[in-house]
Amino acid sequence: MRLFGILVGFIFLSGCRDYQKVERRYDGVRELAHAGYDKKPFYSLLSPSSGSIVVRTDIDDNDVWMTAEGIDVTRAAASRRVTSSSVHIRSPRTDWWPNDLQGDIDVRKIEGLGYSLFHGSKCGVTYFFATTASRRIFYWESRYVRASGGPGASTNGDEGCP
Repeated sequence: MRLFGILVGFIFLSGCRDYQKVERRYDGVRELAHAGYDKKPFYSLLSPSSGSIVVRTDIDDNDVWMTAEGIDVTRAAASRRVTSSSVHIRSPRTDWWPNDLQGDIDVRKIEGLGYSLFHGSKCGVTYFFATTASRRIFYWESRYVRASGGPGASTNGDEGCP
């Protein structure tokens, strides 16, 4: 009976994981800034005309996923391209995030599908984002991604951090 209770508790807790994720939609960058996202690394990648913005946050571990139409192409191009052969991107468990950008990512395959993949680090947060030819962005950030010599190892861009 005790084993049954433990099993039910485990199933219940694993099923509640998505309750820790908060998703909000914004019409434009002004609304996004008003919500306090103007300090996030992804904010500078958006253009003033960006719209259809969706932000999903995992309250438990502070991971953030974002998608938007309309990026600042100049700022995105100034970011570092992912050059390693593979990257792991955590799934936000939502229908708007492409299946191609979840789990272990083969960078060459992703580029063959029309995505450009970039990474950076700021204020202890490592982020990845993919852009498409239609100027849509898919962005993920995490405080827990670290790799020696890879994304998250650099402290470049940490000036002005709290």
